[in-house]
Amino acid sequence: MLFFFILGINLPLGSITGSAVLMGVMIAVLTLCVFPMFIWMTGFLSGIDGRTAFLIGTIVNQVSEFSLIIGKMAYDWNIFTETMFLAIVIGTLITFVFSAMGHIGADWLYDKIFSKCLKCLDTRCTVREPEKEEFALHGHIVLLGFNEIALEISEFFREHEGKDVLVIQDNPEVHNLFQEFYKMGRAKEDMEDPEGAGKDAMDRIATNVYSQYADPNNPDTWHHYELHAAAMVVSCQQGTTESDCVLAQDLAHPHHGHDPVPFLCLSDSNAEARVMYEAGVRYVIQSESLAGRAIRRQMHYQKLDKGTFMKDYIDLHKADMEEEEKNPNRSRLAKFL
Repeated sequence: MLFFFILGINLPLGSITGSAVLMGVMIAVLTLCVFPMFIWMTGFLSGIDGRTAFLIGTIVNQVSEFSLIIGKMAYDWNIFTETMFLAIVIGTLITFVFSAMGHIGADWLYDKIFSKCLKCLDTRCTVREPEKEEFALHGHIVLLGFNEIALEISEFFREHEGKDVLVIQDNPEVHNLFQEFYKMGRAKEDMEDPEGAGKDAMDRIATNVYSQYADPNNPDTWHHYELHAAAMVVSCQQGTTESDCVLAQDLAHPHHGHDPVPFLCLSDSNAEARVMYEAGVRYVIQSESLAGRAIRRQMHYQKLDKGTFMKDYIDLHKADMEEEEKNPNRSRLAKFL
């Protein structure tokens, strides 16, 4: 914004002539109409389909601010005349306006006008995305963020419900791991036919996690992944009380015909939990409180003896950890938990 402001102050607007306007319009026409054709030609040679080539051409048909910078430098060094510089500015402004309008209507323009012209690219297309099943964004389970609690919830739905879960998180490493683990529909197959799935059916930890790399606290992300149509949403993040409360208020009310969505949140204090409940959170997973109650239950039947106190639970805990270490998926996920 500062660049455009300073440029506008320094423009010799009083010197605009008809030739500068004509040259600017010619630059704009070449950029808006002719340059995309060059992209279509390279798309034809590269083997991409007509829609992709058209959309690329429609996106890049602008004279950018870098052209203005170079034009201004050339004008200051007396390489460009005043008319040439003004022509570049006029052409840039025209392409900014009409290219942006083209971005909005690009799909409509292709379907109604250019699809027949670029049909030859479709017949010659060699670069295609592999066909894959789409994750149903209706009645789905959504986990925001990933940690130990998110893993336990996803495992519950894998083992007992045979359902895949959508995990939205912004860690590229764990996202890449989940892409290796995941296979659509395998959780349902394992639950319906555990014997047919083989010996490793119960060891397929996290294979039902459909990971999406996005900001879990962005309202645009909530809209894109249709959280209002979900069966349940769980925020497994710490320190996101503000965004969790905003989402809770949205999910607590019917939205475009969808019923209110149960929304669970993670917290480590009762004060924070009270704020979340007031915002409309269905249930707050208060980790400190749950841990305190669990240890109280475990200690209830323990005799206070130096040799045997909590011995059974120690052995059980160690056995669980050893079993987790043997699982290849769990060991690769360990640093993220």
